[in-house]
Amino acid sequence: MALVLGIDTGGTFTDGVLIDYESREIRATAKVPTTPEDLSLGIAACLDKLPGSYLEEVKLMALSTTLATNALVEEKGGRVCLLLVGYDRRLLERYGFLEGLSGFDLFFLKGRHDLQGEEVEPLDLEEGERIVRKMRDKVEAFAVSSYLGVRNPQHELQLQSLIRRLTTRPVVCAHQLTGELDSVRRAITAGLNARLIPLLGSLVRSVSAVLRQRGISAPLLMVRGDGSLVSASLAEERPVETILSGPAASVAGARHLSALEEAVVVDMGGTTTDVALLVGGRPVLNSSGPRVGSRPLCVRGIDITTIGLGGDSRIFRGKDGQLKVGPRRVIPLGQLALAHPEVLPELRRIASLPAVDPSLPRAEFFLARGAPPRSALEGGKERDILRLLQGGPLSLLQLSSALGLPYPSLLRLGELEDRGIVQRCGLTPTDVLQAQGEVEIGEPEASRWGLRIVAASLRVSDRELACLVRDQITRSLAFQVLEKAMTSDRVPGPISLPGCRACSHLLDLLFRPPGDGSASFPSLELKLGRKIVALGAPVSSFLPALARRLGTEVMIPPYAEVGSAVGAAIASYWQSFEIWIEPLEAGGAGGYSVHLPGQKASFRRLEEAKAFARRQGVELARREAKRAGAGKVEVRVEERDRFGTVAEGMGGRIYLDSVITISAFGGPALGQEGD
Repeated sequence: MALVLGIDTGGTFTDGVLIDYESREIRATAKVPTTPEDLSLGIAACLDKLPGSYLEEVKLMALSTTLATNALVEEKGGRVCLLLVGYDRRLLERYGFLEGLSGFDLFFLKGRHDLQGEEVEPLDLEEGERIVRKMRDKVEAFAVSSYLGVRNPQHELQLQSLIRRLTTRPVVCAHQLTGELDSVRRAITAGLNARLIPLLGSLVRSVSAVLRQRGISAPLLMVRGDGSLVSASLAEERPVETILSGPAASVAGARHLSALEEAVVVDMGGTTTDVALLVGGRPVLNSSGPRVGSRPLCVRGIDITTIGLGGDSRIFRGKDGQLKVGPRRVIPLGQLALAHPEVLPELRRIASLPAVDPSLPRAEFFLARGAPPRSALEGGKERDILRLLQGGPLSLLQLSSALGLPYPSLLRLGELEDRGIVQRCGLTPTDVLQAQGEVEIGEPEASRWGLRIVAASLRVSDRELACLVRDQITRSLAFQVLEKAMTSDRVPGPISLPGCRACSHLLDLLFRPPGDGSASFPSLELKLGRKIVALGAPVSSFLPALARRLGTEVMIPPYAEVGSAVGAAIASYWQSFEIWIEPLEAGGAGGYSVHLPGQKASFRRLEEAKAFARRQGVELARREAKRAGAGKVEVRVEERDRFGTVAEGMGGRIYLDSVITISAFGGPALGQEGD
């Protein structure tokens, strides 16, 4: 019997399933809390809950993870130096594109190629070396993007070689991730890929160590954002491709578990909620690339809307005095108090103090996450904070007092949180459910005290706050489900309901409680037209009410709590890329250039160019499939020529270019890992 081990390492829980490779039957499942400070602990605990005799039959391990998605939603990851070659800074500023590049140490270099891939300005390597030497001890990774690097990656490769010679830091080239011309999206994608390398590398090492300790020699593969599999070694180089990995696996799992061909899939985890469509039994792909938060990415991905809303989302009073839920994930107070009993008396003490400043998140605590990197200890204040937290969690009031700050509002831990060194803990929807007796995730009294403290800051009762939290979550989910349900090829451009006053008013009518006289005119009823398949632990508390409001049914299938792990276990390999051929002069009189991923070549005749493109494309597809851990693959080649019309009497039409699409797909190779 050949078994596939599917593991999903989420922001809150680590799930595992064992599935028969031939029959697709689920043999065993496990769910344990994720341990963010050391992911291998949660993974090991998950494996230890599975039958040991079955683990001996594992021939393949497939891992899906929300790690990359959560890191970007919460703006976490390594510090990155992003080098832009040939970009016009003033142009980026004028059109507001620099906002998407925020969060990186950004540098601009001279150097440029034209659309045909010919160099028109040499790379300023001297300035590049000065920047690399300056930043090499301050960042954890480098990223390089040349303005027209997809037409000729020469400058990106030169900088990559320079960085590797001067540092041991990983370096990412944009052309290795995407062939799209959009220079801003390419730069963002390269920068985010570099930011994620330390996080995903740690995850792969953790999983590999756990497998070795248990004598499992099966290859380790990971799920990409389009639902396909890739070897762990390749995923370490291109972690940005695992963005939406967990959501993509959950959609595949929803299809497998529900057997529905048409549905809206809602997967609510601890950190995020993902909404996607099943059409004809297949998940819908995003033709323009996925977005995480406000950032557009040049990677292939399932068309999934991800929002920072989950069972462990932070509940707090915003600067405007209104209730906020998310997007940051925090450790629930009930869970924290169970692991650290000293938290409960501190919550009681805080509740007894007068709320002088209602905007202060008094019910929040901070917890150190493992040993900090050396770079985190450079500043004296950061060093003092981490030293204090080594003894266990401290409340905002305790920590600010120990640091000698005159006002708790002066405490700044944002950078330590963003880098994953310090974890915030506070009131969450899970705490609200526990305070009302619906779930049990730790110390109920801690959840109740947290609810009381936050309610006081909003000047409402505990019960009123619980109702407000439920209403806000349900409304947020309704916006996302309706947006996704209305998405189709017939609707031009993206649909955005939040911010639309009319839409907000209609939802007010839809969610107005029964018996409210103002709801009688106008009266609003809605029928979604598709069932909702709900996955994730919190869905039973929120999705049934949502489905009733939207006039549909919700299906929570068996094994819904481990849906992403199921999807990982049944995934397969699939990849495609495009090769572009263009004439050097109008009509092809001067020959033709061929642009492959990482390569440019020129030919006198079009058929020679096409033959080269087909041959090199198939070889590259098979080589990449082997690296990705695929077994026997089928490669398909599609060609598309484009012609333009010319003025009457000038020849009728003229050749513009050709696009050759290479696609490879097949099952994973059991018992052997990709190179």
